[in-house]
Amino acid sequence: KEAPGKFLSALLDARQSLAAEQAVELYYLHQMIRFASLEERGLKREHVSKALRGVPDAIVDLLIRSFTTGEERLSKSKDGMEDKLRVHLLILALHVSSFTIEPADLAEDLKVTPMRLVIYCRELGCKVKSQPAPEAAGGKRYRAALQAPLKFPEPPRKRQRRG
Repeated sequence: KEAPGKFLSALLDARQSLAAEQAVELYYLHQMIRFASLEERGLKREHVSKALRGVPDAIVDLLIRSFTTGEERLSKSKDGMEDKLRVHLLILALHVSSFTIEPADLAEDLKVTPMRLVIYCRELGCKVKSQPAPEAAGGKRYRAALQAPLKFPEPPRKRQRRG
């Protein structure tokens, strides 16, 4: 079996017990993280099924349909599919962790920078606060929380040309 990754490990360590629904959500989140970390080059359905060995075909098909172009060679990077996958991952991660996450752990699992996930979190309406990181880690750590009422960032305004 494959280890759950840093984000899910931290989440599981913090919980005393899991309800059946929470276990299903964590399982799906784990499979989405595994899918997101697959190499793009030469990605075909057979490759995805082999990489996600043990995952029911219905889930593999759903991941392919939802987060790839669906062509002969599947692509996660075309048409914003990679962004769509990361946003869905963040939404599910927020849901299973009581709407508060530290993007650095998930970023490590997804092999992206924490700042990339912080940007997605802000776009989702999360309030993001920086915290000093432990001395061993260096830099800053971020905590993203989705709070009600939900407030999305203002879209950038177009500047008017002077004529």
